[in-house]
Amino acid sequence: MTGKLTIRDVDESDLDILKTAARNQGTSLNRYVTALLHEQAQREHHRALFARIAAQEPDMSPVDSVAEVRAMRDEQDAGDAEQHRSTNS
Repeated sequence: MTGKLTIRDVDESDLDILKTAARNQGTSLNRYVTALLHEQAQREHHRALFARIAAQEPDMSPVDSVAEVRAMRDEQDAGDAEQHRSTNS
């Protein structure tokens, strides 16, 4: 699922920098900004996961927290793959 986003009142110098970065990567400004937004959303998602784990397990080390997030992601990926298989059968 995708949504639409319109951004107004962007500083012209910031816009020029983003356009140059997109051009240097051989992509459109829209795709470049979409990728930036996705990266930021993933960081926020991970912060929320770490906060949830820290609240549930306050004595857990950062290394163990990362392992827990990876395990949660792997479970989600496995569930997504199973749903994809059942939808396409």
